[in-house]
Amino acid sequence: MAADNTKNKSKNSGGGGGFESLNLSPAVFSGIKKLGYRTPTPVQRKSLPVLLSGTDAVVMARTGSGKTVSFLIPVLERLLAVRGESGSSSLGGSRSAFAVILSPTRELSVQTLKVLRTLGHHCLSQNSFKFIGINGGEGMEKQFSLLSSHPDIIVATPGRLAHHLSEIPDFHLRQCEMAVFDEADRLFEMGFVTQLRQICNTMPENAQKMLFSATMPKALMEFTKTGMMHDPVVVRLDNEVAVSEELRIGFVTCRSAEKDAVLLHLVRDVLPLMKGTDTTGANVEDEEEEEVEEADSKKKKKKKAKKQKHVGKHSKRGLTLIFTATRHHCEYITLLLNTSGLSATQIYGNMDNSARQHNLSSFQSGRCPILVVTDVAARGIDIPLIDHVIHYAFPPSAKLFIHRSGRAARAGRIGYCWGIVDPEELPYMVDLHVFLGRKLSTGLIKKTGGNEEDGDDDDDDDVKETSDYNHSGGDEEYMTYTLDEMTPDMVHYGVVPESILVEEVENVRRLVDSELAGSHDAEQLSNLARVCNNGKDVIFLT
Repeated sequence: MAADNTKNKSKNSGGGGGFESLNLSPAVFSGIKKLGYRTPTPVQRKSLPVLLSGTDAVVMARTGSGKTVSFLIPVLERLLAVRGESGSSSLGGSRSAFAVILSPTRELSVQTLKVLRTLGHHCLSQNSFKFIGINGGEGMEKQFSLLSSHPDIIVATPGRLAHHLSEIPDFHLRQCEMAVFDEADRLFEMGFVTQLRQICNTMPENAQKMLFSATMPKALMEFTKTGMMHDPVVVRLDNEVAVSEELRIGFVTCRSAEKDAVLLHLVRDVLPLMKGTDTTGANVEDEEEEEVEEADSKKKKKKKAKKQKHVGKHSKRGLTLIFTATRHHCEYITLLLNTSGLSATQIYGNMDNSARQHNLSSFQSGRCPILVVTDVAARGIDIPLIDHVIHYAFPPSAKLFIHRSGRAARAGRIGYCWGIVDPEELPYMVDLHVFLGRKLSTGLIKKTGGNEEDGDDDDDDDVKETSDYNHSGGDEEYMTYTLDEMTPDMVHYGVVPESILVEEVENVRRLVDSELAGSHDAEQLSNLARVCNNGKDVIFLT
């Protein structure tokens, strides 16, 4: 053991930031570096010493804070200590899983398993460990085969795992020493309390239980006090009520009937102006190439080239997530974006699993760099490279806004959050500012004061145009800046210039009513627009 520690320290002596102080095994430390971590995030720095000690713990941290690695590191460390090398086969055929990780959705479970295999790459190569995923909506026969292989770590959704425990006589968790409840507040909201208790009752009483949650609802607090956990240590970060330090936020106010036009303008004309980002699949070099082709009178080749560039290599760095209120809005916005020449896909709650996986894969790869989702469907989406989150339906809760927006600006990357706010949603925007302790601002500054306040949340040209329209006098003006010049302190609300808005509203009307009359997409778009308009009042009432 002393030799291992010496090897560990020598291997961890460079470039590890604060991880080397945790005395981790070389295999796990190599996995951390493979994931790209140099220093622990705040939640990792605060929770890892507690979790590595073997005590039960409740960790409260917002989405995107690095909590997945926080519970995977202790699981792999204990697994190596107990079942490393010859210890992995000591129990033979009666061996159960060493650890169980429970997630509320299939997507989050699949993502966790992917991170586990990356982090435990060297553990897998040096030992005969098996990591498997057991999720609802997948084939039962394949899962029977996976469970019969005596896995060491099971990443699962509670419903399917509880079903296998009750239906397969030889499947048990009697040697399970660790259990992780990821996004526990979502697990309880989705009604998995009975399954969680059933799974916990099949484990030894002294099994370490780790509960990770963004919030602490009453049902979750009761669960920790009813014998399921033994004197858990609570690790709480104040980030629950704060957005990421690297998140830039902007709000666009408009009439309800203008939301579609504002969204199109934002996605098509504003977001691609960020350097290194290609939300629509076009960049400056492409435009220059097209102009040359036009000069040579090769218009057909020009159009073909533009279509091929639509999902260019830069689109991976400009992934955009759009939140809508219902499935019908999700379908409508996706079709509207696609009809207008953008590349978008969708995920909603009761979508077929194979379609969900296909659409999510298209989004992750950049083939469709815009993903339109509902809240229920988005709970399991964990993609660290999202650049923009757009609230087409502004959330009524400040915590929900923070939870949604936390999907951008992860792992130290810069991200952007945009809220499209109609008159009925203005109180929610005010509540959010009160909750975050910020003042409402339009970016109006005094020339003589030298105040470096931020400006509007449109692009540079649009903000200048807004400044012309709203110029209030010789000693005041609106600050103008580009997306790349935007900082986290620049949180303002404003409007799209009237000239642009009128044009965009007319474009939406043409798409929905007349331009594509007779086509299947036009008819479907018109029907979905009518359904969304009819359901608007019901949504606000609920």
